[in-house]
Amino acid sequence: MDEALTRAVDDLYAVFARYPARPTIAACPHCISPAAQAALRAAPPRRLAAAALRPFTTKALSTWGDADDFRHFLPRMLELGALDDAWFRWDLAVATGKLRRARWHTWPADEQRAVTAYCHALWHHVLTVSPDERPAEELLRALHNLFDDVTPFLAAWRQDASEPALRQLAAVIRSVARTPPAHLDGRILAWITHPRTREDVEAGFFRAGSPAVARELSDAHDDVVALCGAAGPAAPPRAPRD
Repeated sequence: MDEALTRAVDDLYAVFARYPARPTIAACPHCISPAAQAALRAAPPRRLAAAALRPFTTKALSTWGDADDFRHFLPRMLELGALDDAWFRWDLAVATGKLRRARWHTWPADEQRAVTAYCHALWHHVLTVSPDERPAEELLRALHNLFDDVTPFLAAWRQDASEPALRQLAAVIRSVARTPPAHLDGRILAWITHPRTREDVEAGFFRAGSPAVARELSDAHDDVVALCGAAGPAAPPRAPRD
């Protein structure tokens, strides 16, 4: 984790420390095994293994524990989203879905700020790595569980012209271009079809560090043009040959 993300995670632990572990976490005896209960208590939250926490994350607020139990383990759920590839791709969306179910936007202000700060820190971190490592598209799905409008996160791309950020942008554009119109978020589509997005992708194409990256950005440029319903420039950029 980078420094900003580390600080955000530390703040989560500090803020949610007001929810201590309970001696017993209420659970459906037919759904939660004694072994799963024991695994959840096998270590303090900050050292709890992903495999031990995953069952609780999936069943929290339904058949296992209440909102305070969930908040006790929440910092670890979110920390694993920054540390563990599998958790980032699958379980982070589950955890943020539970946050929505817990009506996190009604929680005390410092708890809301800690969760929001973590989301922004994780988003900025993801823009520094390749989409093969941590796809921004997956994080957007998780963020949709928490925020009605994710365009403030998209706006971070306007300030980041690095190659990893542009590759992440190209991957999201590719996904949006292949999404049925009925399933598209209109605000994301409006952001992608803004002239600045096409300019950013085209500028990135000419700065690309390899033919493979140039091809990704060239394809993204074509997708933006198609999404705009426009013909695009007379001579759209083409990826150089290997």
